[in-house]
Amino acid sequence: TGDVLANVHAQERGWERGVGVLPYVFGYTLWHDVIEGGHLRFLVHLGFTLFWCGVFYKAWRMRMPGEYLIFAALAVLLPTSGGLLVSMGRFGMVAFPLFWALAEWGDDERVDTFVKTSFPLLLGALVMITFTARTFTP
Repeated sequence: TGDVLANVHAQERGWERGVGVLPYVFGYTLWHDVIEGGHLRFLVHLGFTLFWCGVFYKAWRMRMPGEYLIFAALAVLLPTSGGLLVSMGRFGMVAFPLFWALAEWGDDERVDTFVKTSFPLLLGALVMITFTARTFTP
């Protein structure tokens, strides 16, 4: 093509991907896609971002070994470094140290009851956001 950076330019034009930092990408997604664009499906990605960051903070407070924290941090930061939050749910699911922190939270009876009662409601909200508000993209 004669353009050494053709791949980078295609990513920016076609998929709006570029280099990003987590706070900026979070704010941009909230403002541009949810508030201005009205795309409610991005609320799911914002929710996963907040969830995984909160669980990472819990893992850090548990004084988990450094290599596990580095792995978990990279699993949270890698999807956002591309400028999008679309993959946050998937990347967080493979960060096994985060689940150790989540399991410690589950020891508390209040947290256990909250999870058992709120997750069915959250799944119902996810279905509503995905299919009824015309935000589903196959």
